[in-house]
Amino acid sequence: MRPWVSAIRNENGVVLPLALFFLVIMTTFLLAFLSMSGSEPAAAANHARSGSALYAAEAGIAHARDALVGANINALLAGGGQLFNAQAFGTGNYTVTVANNFGAALPPGETADPGGANNDTDGILVLTSTGTFQGATRQVQVLISNTSQSQFQNAVFADVGINMSSTSGTDSYNSKLAAYNAATAGSNGSIGTNGNITLSGSVTIKGDASAGGTVTAGAGMVSGTSTSGAAHVTLPDVACPSGGFTPSVPSGAGISYNAATGALSVSGGHNVTLPYPAGGAYHFSSISLSGGSTLTMSGGGQHVDIYVDQTLSVSGGGIVNLTALPTALTIWACGANTNAWTVSGGSVAYFALYAPNHKVTISGAGDVWGAIVADIDVESGGSKVHYDQALALQTTAGGKYAAVPGTWRER
Repeated sequence: MRPWVSAIRNENGVVLPLALFFLVIMTTFLLAFLSMSGSEPAAAANHARSGSALYAAEAGIAHARDALVGANINALLAGGGQLFNAQAFGTGNYTVTVANNFGAALPPGETADPGGANNDTDGILVLTSTGTFQGATRQVQVLISNTSQSQFQNAVFADVGINMSSTSGTDSYNSKLAAYNAATAGSNGSIGTNGNITLSGSVTIKGDASAGGTVTAGAGMVSGTSTSGAAHVTLPDVACPSGGFTPSVPSGAGISYNAATGALSVSGGHNVTLPYPAGGAYHFSSISLSGGSTLTMSGGGQHVDIYVDQTLSVSGGGIVNLTALPTALTIWACGANTNAWTVSGGSVAYFALYAPNHKVTISGAGDVWGAIVADIDVESGGSKVHYDQALALQTTAGGKYAAVPGTWRER
């Protein structure tokens, strides 16, 4: 046999196994490709469902921030903290709970609220939202704060200037933690203005003093930092309630009220007691208390707002808040009137006063527990303002809790 014929026969014996080998390889690749092409739509669908669940969870956070404005936070915390349970969102839903920044609910690295699990004293809360969409679930958590919403961030703030003399001054406490105690009063009674601060006599400010202009104070009068040239702070006007003035008040000796003009006056050392109003608010054009007369709020611990268009004149008597909680009573100057206001303090003068277009004079030596915002603040009779830090936690109408930067995380 010729050698080249033998070589051909040997090659024929190799070709068939090689062909079978390559056929197996190609078949394996084909099956793998078919398997991959079949799983990609499923993976894409899972990814889409997961993304929709995340959107639902984030929608729950946004909804909760709105729903918490004006809510009774401590009652909500004590009741378990659930805001929404399987709230519909498109074809998915979200469940949201709120907790105080304390204990197990506190994210790593954050500061705990000294009030405990059911007592919000710092305005910071923890929201946890679980979004669900077609079997996919995502959960997010974020800290929210309302401290930037309140107008009452200082013991006293004035647009044009602050003048304090004699033994006037400020200190601080937190009514959500304990009643005021002079022996343990804090040093957060800061004052501020877009103009100048002038302190004289034996004034003592337990806190900072910040002025858009200059701070003039004797040595040791300000326990914190004195800052001149501070950034301007805008003090928004407040609109008067619609619907006219309060229709009636209780009658009695020394009490005069005209519902058409909204003018309320009490004289001769008498008292008018205002019960908790429908809607939680009173509206007057003016309030005048003279001859040691008083106005007593009887709100049963519920918050009451008093709106005054023109003049507040409280001399020799005072505004009495029997709850002893400044957070329960706010006096608002509404409209554009700029009449001067006079307020006398006293042992039951617990309120916040917002009058950015009015010169406010704190008369006499009576103290005020709460906070004051004015156009010009004058305190010359030795009166003191004991700033209630709980006022900084109250959101205003239309306000909203803000997310604390850097605290968003997915759980």
